[in-house]
Parts: sequence; C-alpha cells; structure tokens
Amino acid sequence: MGDEDRIGLRRADRQALLMARMMEALDVAPSTEADAARREFEALFRRCARCAESRLCQAWLDGDAPDADYRVFCPNASLFARLKLAR
Repeated sequence: MGDEDRIGLRRADRQALLMARMMEALDVAPSTEADAARREFEALFRRCARCAESRLCQAWLDGDAPDADYRVFCPNASLFARLKLAR
C-alpha cells in the first residue's frame, strides 16, 4: 500500500468518525428499514468524505467553535434534520 492510499484511508477513517460524532451530537440515526438505512448512510458518508470543513467540524464537535452553526458548514445538515424529525 502506497503513501497516497494510507493518507486516503486515514482521511476516510477521520471523516467516518466525525460523521458518527455529529450523528450522536444531533441525536439522529438512519431509518430502521435496512435498505433505506443503507442508502441514507451511504449518502451521509459520501458527503462527509468530500467535505472541506473537517477542521471546523472537529472544532464544533469538541466544543471549540461555539459560535459556529453546523447547519451552515455541514453538507449533511438537511439530512440530519430530516432523520431527527423522523425519529
């Protein structure tokens, strides 16, 4: 495995962790229907993996950016809101 592959895996791991923490912080979960849940999770992960705001997300989740509004910087904000309403 080359350096680029390792860097990509580390970024994917970091983004997956941020996404899981955001879902926990917002008290949301994918739907319970298996197929719908898989599609929702894949969509969440794709958006998170391409997000350019990882540092701000990390800071917000750590409580170091209290003035930041995740609904402004998070590409998954609308899906998180929909999932939260569905619960």
